[in-house]
Formats: sequence, structure tokens, C-alpha cells
Amino acid sequence: MKKFSLLIDPSRDKSLTLILFNGQRQVSRQTYNFSRGHGDIFGGVIRFLKSKKKSWMVIKELGVINGDGSFTATRLAVSLANTLAWILDLPVKSIPTTLMAAKFFSADSRQKEGRFKNFIKPLYRAAPNIIIK
Repeated sequence: MKKFSLLIDPSRDKSLTLILFNGQRQVSRQTYNFSRGHGDIFGGVIRFLKSKKKSWMVIKELGVINGDGSFTATRLAVSLANTLAWILDLPVKSIPTTLMAAKFFSADSRQKEGRFKNFIKPLYRAAPNIIIK
């Protein structure tokens, strides 16, 4: 069974890009637009995997674009990646930009031992803008 790396990219406002990699090669890409922000990131991941006829069992590692999106989008995406990595016992990686994603994913298609060991911390490009005047 082929194994894939899943990249979660919340860096664009009110949209979520999900990319499947086979080694360092991008296999599939889908962008979802959310009218009310990033509240349904998990639903987007489920829809993406269903549309590609993939199950959670084909995911060998997770990556998240960290530090390039809004405060809320970054927090939600990192939380989701950490949770999925813990539940599925997968490695999780913090990736600075989409352009660098292929370099972060291993070209080796075999799953290595030593899976989920820690979590990634969210990196924010600015302070949260949650104060209402």
C-alpha cells in the first residue's frame, strides 16, 4: 500500500490548502474556501481524503505550514495536526512555507520507527487581533 505525507496549509485568509505528497513529489492538491474563517479545518481534511479515495491508513506523516497564516488559522491547523499525529501515531512537522514542503517530507516511502514523539508549537506572525473596541 502506498503511503503519503499530508500537508495542511492554513496560510491564506479564509481558505485551507491540503496537499498529498508521495516522497517529495506532490500528488494531489485541493483548496477549500470557508466563508466564516477556518472553523471547519477538520471537515476539510475529511472531504479531501474522501475525494481522493484515501483513508487515514495511507498517511505516513503530517506537516503544517506554521507561522504564515492568521493567528486563529495557525492555532487551529497546528492543534489539528498535533491531535491527528497523536491519535494516528504519526510524525508531525512544522514547515515554514508551502514551497519548502517537499524538502521536509522524506523521499523514503517506508515508514520509519519512532513515530509521534512530541508536538509542534504554533508560530504566529503577529499578535492576536481579538480585542473589540
